[in-house]
Amino acid sequence: MDLRHVAFLHQVITPEMRLDADFRLAGRVNRFERLVADGSARATIELEFNLVRIDDHELLLLKTYREEEDVAGSEIGDSVEAFSRALHRILERLAADLPEA
Repeated sequence: MDLRHVAFLHQVITPEMRLDADFRLAGRVNRFERLVADGSARATIELEFNLVRIDDHELLLLKTYREEEDVAGSEIGDSVEAFSRALHRILERLAADLPEA
């Protein structure tokens, strides 16, 4: 999921670009863990996002997203794939929640 595909996001820039922006989207990782119980593993991701309009500092979105995904096997790659699927679902939900600007 690339946020450049969200309807109102005409250009997505990063802070390193040092360009003027209309909005600031920030996120924080609350949980990023692989839990093992009864011989099976689950990937858990919890992220908090906030969207602020820069010109008036209005908070447009503040939301926490949590997803869990079963890990299919015991290899590291299996955990990576589970985290990837969970993160993709979070970003899809975030994109759907972003307000029209």
